[in-house]
Amino acid sequence: RTNLASVSAISGAPTDWNPIVTGPNDSYYGDPLVRALAVREQTILVGGHYTGIAGQVRGGLAEIDSRTGLATPWNPDPGDVMSLAIRDSTVYVGGSFFGIGGQTRSLIGEVSLTTGLATDWDPHANEFGVMSVAINPQAVYVGGTFTSLTRNWEPRRGLAALDVATGRVKTWNPNPNGLITYCLAVARGKVYVGGHFSMVGGQERWGLAALDTLAGLATDWNPIADNIVSSIAVS
Repeated sequence: RTNLASVSAISGAPTDWNPIVTGPNDSYYGDPLVRALAVREQTILVGGHYTGIAGQVRGGLAEIDSRTGLATPWNPDPGDVMSLAIRDSTVYVGGSFFGIGGQTRSLIGEVSLTTGLATDWDPHANEFGVMSVAINPQAVYVGGTFTSLTRNWEPRRGLAALDVATGRVKTWNPNPNGLITYCLAVARGKVYVGGHFSMVGGQERWGLAALDTLAGLATDWNPIADNIVSSIAVS
């Protein structure tokens, strides 16, 4: 299996599903990368840094049939994707790109799951990449290496909440002191955050924290990770 696989949840053995991910091979990224998956009813969205998947040309984002492993015609073509979050009939896409779905977008955008075209939602992040996206009905939470959002350059360091409909920056501002917010998960009125920081939400927190969704303050939950946290799943 090349960069993408399906395995049995019981035995761990690979299934027949095999959408081979190829190219590019470059000095910065090396081999092709798959960084993000989002599961729909009958298809799987695959984000990363690649130029081909399942025998089709795709730039970093594709929709793959979950049964056959074939690519659908859906093709927003951003080039470099780091995070995905599905909401109803659209998907929020974060990464290191400056265009998606036929529109200019800086590091983050919203794309129709039907047409592959970008919506008007345009938070316009600066600096390198949006590495994580998580949603609830009230907000789209984003993390990464940015220091501002929107074309008015509203300051937010690596972590922010955006309006679901307009893309405007909300007042929520945990302000981590580190370099990168790698991962987010939203559950039970909290935003779980992992990355490279030692303080967030007004408290000392090493690499991992839980924040309230209203003020962005750190809760008492404090596992104290001794290194960088790059993924979170909440059950």
